[in-house]
Amino acid sequence: PIGSGPDTTWLNVENPSLFAISVFHDLIQEAEITILGKYKRGKMPATVDTLYIHKSDPLFLVVYETNKVSDNLGAELILKTIAAEITETVGTANNGLKIIRQFLQEIGTDSSTYRIVDGSGASHYNLVTADLLIQLLDYMYKNFKLKGEFLASLPIGGVDGTLERRMKSGHAFENLRAKTGTVSGVSALSGYVSTADNEVLAFSLLVQNFIGSSWPYRTLQDRIGELLANFSRK
Repeated sequence: PIGSGPDTTWLNVENPSLFAISVFHDLIQEAEITILGKYKRGKMPATVDTLYIHKSDPLFLVVYETNKVSDNLGAELILKTIAAEITETVGTANNGLKIIRQFLQEIGTDSSTYRIVDGSGASHYNLVTADLLIQLLDYMYKNFKLKGEFLASLPIGGVDGTLERRMKSGHAFENLRAKTGTVSGVSALSGYVSTADNEVLAFSLLVQNFIGSSWPYRTLQDRIGELLANFSRK
């Protein structure tokens, strides 16, 4: 209506490469540089002149930003980057998924107990168990080369990322570190928490098949996290 403020709608970019070149095309035109021909998506010729090279942040910073805010696009790009780096070919999602399955097999998971179809977990076709996630958390915690960066990337209860507004008090506050997972009818929380005895526990809470808001189930997860933070074997 007249006099009202702007209305913002967020949309997925269905063709990122074509979107990128269209934005680049517009920026060049704004700079009053004449372009002959049309832009299109295709395979890069073998002989081209390099105009500019952009290097991303180091991988641990990309993982940090991706996990803290649960950036689905970042997760999908990491999957394709893994494929490109390890196979030394074009980074595709399928190649990335093959590498993930190989890695999970190497750390002892049963390949018949899970199905992974993307890098972000946004698809309902993904099927994983709490046992698998615990195995992964255990491996990461015991791996000296990966532990520091991985722990730093996980949101902290009541402090930052997707847990900034959760667990604002109690023993889980500033203690529990975990990755959230949310799609329609599913809410997950998996990570680590230190007990009253300073024992570090790995946990995985998966809630699914519900209708409506996920907040009641997130509240339940937070309460369980607080119970674990207060746990003592003594």
